[in-house]
Amino acid sequence: MGEIVEATRNIFIDTEQYHTSRDLVNILLPNDAFSVSKNQSQRIVLEQFEAQKKFYNINLNNNKFYALDSSTSVYTEIVIPEGDYFRFGTNNSIPNSFCEAIHTGMGNAGITGSFSVSYNVNTRKLSLDMSGATGNWDTTDSVFIAFQIPNSRQTLRPANVSQSGYFNDSYELLGGKPTKYENNNVDLFSKNGDVFTSFYPASLFTIESLHLSVDLQTQNYQTPSLDADSTASRAIPTQIFARIPIDMGNLLNGQHDQPTIISFTDTGAKVFSILLQNKQIDNMRFRLIDAKGREIPEVSAGQYSNGALSYKMVLRWEALQDLEKGIPMLPVKDDTIPNFYQKNKFLGKL
Repeated sequence: MGEIVEATRNIFIDTEQYHTSRDLVNILLPNDAFSVSKNQSQRIVLEQFEAQKKFYNINLNNNKFYALDSSTSVYTEIVIPEGDYFRFGTNNSIPNSFCEAIHTGMGNAGITGSFSVSYNVNTRKLSLDMSGATGNWDTTDSVFIAFQIPNSRQTLRPANVSQSGYFNDSYELLGGKPTKYENNNVDLFSKNGDVFTSFYPASLFTIESLHLSVDLQTQNYQTPSLDADSTASRAIPTQIFARIPIDMGNLLNGQHDQPTIISFTDTGAKVFSILLQNKQIDNMRFRLIDAKGREIPEVSAGQYSNGALSYKMVLRWEALQDLEKGIPMLPVKDDTIPNFYQKNKFLGKL
């Protein structure tokens, strides 16, 4: 425990020019400006955060699923075009809709014939009608698969399955079931003949928040579901400093609002703070990641280095005085001789 002993300092950060390696931001601090004495400690508090939303809701981390011919064990990768989709659309004939994007991705993958993608605004589920598509879609051999296998569980990636497609969140968009373990495929959709339907409500995004991580000792913990390489249930230490929610607005009749600014302001509760053990800091390194520890994908190469995925934040530095703990002493008869209680309490006899 401690108390603030000197005026706090604000650190105003704009990361536009300081991405040293893709999403890594390295902030150098004056050598002696952020240091404390022996009986003091330091605290860093996130006061404000602000970023323009310049990444896509549909990106390489969530836009790949697969058609599988089980009789030949051949996977066909389907890539939904990247971008922000404001509405599902009731079917793939609706321009700029998510249904149209799925249909386009399937066509680009080489699936031919007459097939359709539709969305039910009441159940919020997608349906892929493959009755007119080329192939035997009404047999048990033809299914759809969505992989979400983290690096720690990857041993042998199947042919035609990309690295980003092997650990992907497309099942969340499609309202399906993921395949999380190798050699244990799970059907993405429920199947009725040659019609494939979502198990669960579909979505237009999978990133609900930005996670700000830092290379300082945070004393924070996280559930392993946020760690791409963990399968245990025990809470584990984390470098996550703050979780910045993204307000995606309301889903109304299959159409979503879209945010333009992602922001957080501390109201005095010091929700996101770090109590440092070291007596001096001369640099801090930050990354913006998703809930599974992956960097936020660039729209085009060089977006980080060009400052087009930057953010602004205000950190508050505080010096805390460590409060000394001691044994309270009772009054004595004179200035030199402790009373009976004090003497024996100190010697451990009471």
